[in-house]
Amino acid sequence: RSHKHPVAEILYVLKGHARILSQPGTPPEKLDEGMAIYIPIGAPHAIENMGRQSSAVMLDYFVPMGPERVYRDPTDPAGRSGFEVLHGPPSTPSGPPAGAGTPPAPPVGFVVVNAAKVAPITMAGGKAHVRKLFTRQNTGKESAYLGILEAEPGLLIPSQTHPTSAEILYVVSGGGVVNIGVEPVGLEPDLAIHIPEGQPHLLQFNGPDKTVIIQLFAPAGPEQRYIDEGPAPKGKP
Repeated sequence: RSHKHPVAEILYVLKGHARILSQPGTPPEKLDEGMAIYIPIGAPHAIENMGRQSSAVMLDYFVPMGPERVYRDPTDPAGRSGFEVLHGPPSTPSGPPAGAGTPPAPPVGFVVVNAAKVAPITMAGGKAHVRKLFTRQNTGKESAYLGILEAEPGLLIPSQTHPTSAEILYVVSGGGVVNIGVEPVGLEPDLAIHIPEGQPHLLQFNGPDKTVIIQLFAPAGPEQRYIDEGPAPKGKP
């Protein structure tokens, strides 16, 4: 059903196809695998699965967190307050229909990105690539950054901390180890890890294949260290 949240929402399609519907005057947004959408605070929307015989699988981030609590407990008052169901079919705003002479609502400012069309940033001597999907430059907001980290086997990301930003990692493929403080956690596909603000952590990728991770910072900021080094010099590791 059509609804809205008092926080921003980010969806990333892992599998399948989906469509985001909104109010009149806002065209539907079709999302395929590897595409993401940034839904601003208070934007009415409904999520429709476009697959006839298959599910659409998506990562769903709320920034800041809160509405997701209703997924664990439908009676949670804080979670319920984060979902305002709008009466009427999708693509219809809440409240009575607009009468003659009533100007239509302005289009919702969705931001849609296809990861395959984002140029990768090369780092660590060619052992890492980053695709920045949502930054303050294209969303106009400081609340979150979303990107994709691709790490080659043997890459070590030294211990680091983000004093004011939490980090969420979702492993799409590959493997390795993340040390959060002194506790090692094995990385494997479909694993999600929340790293709180100010928590030291180290990542090491030791699998036989490339590791792909969806990475979120909330609020944005730490991603500014990702600077393109260009191609690795020939004859050097």
